[in-house]
Amino acid sequence: MPRTYTYVIVSDGGGAPCYEKGLLTLALCKPAIRRTARLGDLVLAYNSKKLGDSNRVPWAGVVKEKLSFADYWNDKRFKGRGDNIYRPVEGAPPEPVAGAFEHPGGALHPEESHWKRDLGGLWVLAFEPWWYFGAAGPLAREGLRMGRGYIGHRVFEGGEAGWIEEASQTTPLPTPPVMPRAALSNCGSAPRPRRQPRKGVCVPTPTKGC
Repeated sequence: MPRTYTYVIVSDGGGAPCYEKGLLTLALCKPAIRRTARLGDLVLAYNSKKLGDSNRVPWAGVVKEKLSFADYWNDKRFKGRGDNIYRPVEGAPPEPVAGAFEHPGGALHPEESHWKRDLGGLWVLAFEPWWYFGAAGPLAREGLRMGRGYIGHRVFEGGEAGWIEEASQTTPLPTPPVMPRAALSNCGSAPRPRRQPRKGVCVPTPTKGC
């Protein structure tokens, strides 16, 4: 049975998730969701307080594919996307028991702590169908709400998305944000100092720490 994952999105700048070229992917941040979500599961976000009403859903999608970071980098469909920032090092073992990656530049997630968190999610999620509503999105069902002060994510049994599809017929659908190519650091929110990336980043896995 599919499940529903919910979390609070702090910044909606087009990095996590990435909405480019009619495709929705989640490659950065939220490593626990990316590790454990299954095909057919529904993922939806709530506004943080700074974005708007915390009971409204700015985006939602159904998991259609789970790609390794190496496959994501090499897949022609995803070339040049703003969140495709981890290049596999030649000769590294295949994911998900994995390897070494290079961060090929840019100021998005420039710190090694960012790389470990992102790559520790093991998978990139691609969604279809998906919906982008922005901060004025529909109110979520009562039984799916996060709860006051909840940190991280929650998982609910059942992943029925019909109510979201219905909302998309009556709610204005704005154009999703696209992250500037002078990539920003915190999923598209604000720049931070950049350190020179290095090869051989250790990637934590369920059976291996760093």
